[in-house]
Formats: sequence, C-alpha cells, structure tokens
Amino acid sequence: MGARITVIGVFTSYPQAVKSLEKIDAKRLANNEISVVKTLSDRFRAEMAQELFPLEELEGVLVSTGTIELPDLGKTAAGGPLAKILQKQPEHGITRALMHYGLSETEANFFNEKVAEGRTLILCETNNEKANQLANILEEAGAQHVEKWNKSLDKPMYTNH
Repeated sequence: MGARITVIGVFTSYPQAVKSLEKIDAKRLANNEISVVKTLSDRFRAEMAQELFPLEELEGVLVSTGTIELPDLGKTAAGGPLAKILQKQPEHGITRALMHYGLSETEANFFNEKVAEGRTLILCETNNEKANQLANILEEAGAQHVEKWNKSLDKPMYTNH
C-alpha cells in the first residue's frame, strides 16, 4: 500500500458537498476515512429540511457523526475521523485537528476560516493511487479550494485556489 494522502476541499454549497461525498463513497475512494465539518448557523439550519442534524443523511458514509461545541465556531456538525479528534479535544478546534493530518498551521488556519465563513469542509484520507481521482471529484462537484497533503511534507502536494 502506498503513502496515505489527505485530500481536503471546501464547498460554498452544502448540496454540492453531499453529492461529492456520495460519489466518493460509491467509488470506495476513502472507505471510512471521510470527514465533514459544517457550522450550524441559524441560516444554514433554516435552509435545510432536517433542522436537527444536517449530516443525518450521510450516516451510511460517515462514522462518528454528531454536533460539537467548538470555542471559535460555536455549534458545529461533524462526521468521520476528524469528528472523533474534535470530540476528544474540542478546545483545540479545527486548526489543531487538521494539523494531525499533516497540514501546516497556516493552511489549517485557512481552512478553519473557511468553515467559520459557513463553508462545508470535506477531508478524506486515502492512498496515493486514489488521491488524484478523489481530488477531481471534489473539484467537479464544485469545491472552491482543494489540496492534497502528505504528513511528511510541510507544504501541499497540489492545490487549486
């Protein structure tokens, strides 16, 4: 098996994010290594038919879904391995959790800001052979920012802004 690669993307549209997750799951590109983070602003809840928990529809794709109160973001819906990290140490927030995946502090802060702005963050850990296909799915679904990271590097392997 090749190196583990983290592919991360942010979406302005929650439905686009959901479509990308469904494609990733259907193609078995990340198995149980798919994570999602979305703040639960009043506006977002009003837009969603499911006001209690917007990731409910993805329970077959995501493990460990739930809501977490994060100091810098407030009430946040999260699912997947990233959610487990946030649940264990919510006081560290998304920045520190993303650094666990190999992102630099600067890049982790960038993604934290995007989530704070109301965007949906998707993070997938996969092997090197599947990383390009996974990044392409995120881009095709409308992700505005996609990066691939390897824990041993201190800069992105690939980025689209």
